[in-house]
Amino acid sequence: MISVEESQRLVALAVEQVMAEMQAEIAKLKQSMQEQVTSLQEALAQAKQRIAVLHTKLFGVQTETSQVVLTAEGQLHIDATWGQSQSVAPAPAEPLVQPETVVRRPRDHRGLAQRYPHLPLRESEAALPPDLAEQVAAGTLVVQRSSRYQDSLVVPAGKPFVRREYELDVLTVGSTQPLLQIVTDRIVPGGDLADETIHQLVEGKLLDAIPFHRQSTRLARVGVELPKQTMNDSVNAWGVVFAPLAQAIIAQVMASPVVHADASWQRLQAEGTCDRIHLWTLVGGGQVGYRLTTDLRHERAGELIPADFRGRLVTDAWPGWFKLPLGERLSLCNAHARRPFADWLKRDRTNAHALRIVSLYRSRPRPA
Repeated sequence: MISVEESQRLVALAVEQVMAEMQAEIAKLKQSMQEQVTSLQEALAQAKQRIAVLHTKLFGVQTETSQVVLTAEGQLHIDATWGQSQSVAPAPAEPLVQPETVVRRPRDHRGLAQRYPHLPLRESEAALPPDLAEQVAAGTLVVQRSSRYQDSLVVPAGKPFVRREYELDVLTVGSTQPLLQIVTDRIVPGGDLADETIHQLVEGKLLDAIPFHRQSTRLARVGVELPKQTMNDSVNAWGVVFAPLAQAIIAQVMASPVVHADASWQRLQAEGTCDRIHLWTLVGGGQVGYRLTTDLRHERAGELIPADFRGRLVTDAWPGWFKLPLGERLSLCNAHARRPFADWLKRDRTNAHALRIVSLYRSRPRPA
């Protein structure tokens, strides 16, 4: 028979032995998990490097960081936790594309005719206002071509040319001193680009999604080299000229009984990586209006939808919309409500709940 002290000593030894075995097992598991974590981190770093290489090839050396991956179905999928929730296969290492050295050429201050001697030169005259044309026809005023002119570059669908538009001097009968000087209004007075050329730049960028550097490459193939600064300044001037029209369209949209609103985003050139601007589309009354914001703060909703709005607003579930004092006049979009169930079917085509909801949307009668 052993004493109490001996019994306690034996128990303590047994506990120490069990604790040592447990600590050894924990250390082994910790080492194994650390090796897995290290392997996953290396694979994730290689995958991000591969994505950066692809982005560099697609968009240039200044791009945004993105977590875009491909799903098993081959579709683009954005998921910030993808590297933790999916098995990651190491991507082949590939060096990043190094940026090329940009050599800026001095600006050419010569006239368009001297800069583009290979383009045809077409002469025209400034348009005479109708009231002055009536007086000229009646013989009370005389019009003569001035020696002053403005050249502008015209890039139509066919061959580009330089338009030389002469100003007109309006004189009274028997006088040699000009009474008026007629100059055609232009989007950029005295600028290099004709109005129709600026319209094409705007349409190409906003309607056809052709950025300026690609339009510049296309123009270079027909013998026209345009600085990007000239293109940017011209399109900015276009926006100032047509701003009242844009405001009138927004007013018509907001006056309609039902307005649909949704948001997207675009890249904005900035130093280092590109910034984001948020593009809001407002549809109503047969018109489409657009607004831009630099962020997605909830108070932006009050800037997009005026306080005197009396119609019904149809939107997605962005929390900012719910801060508007619309009450029952705020409706949620069924297309957005259906989207999660349709996305779920892409991952599991046998899911009963998703199949039922999507079939209900499909069987719902469409409005006439």
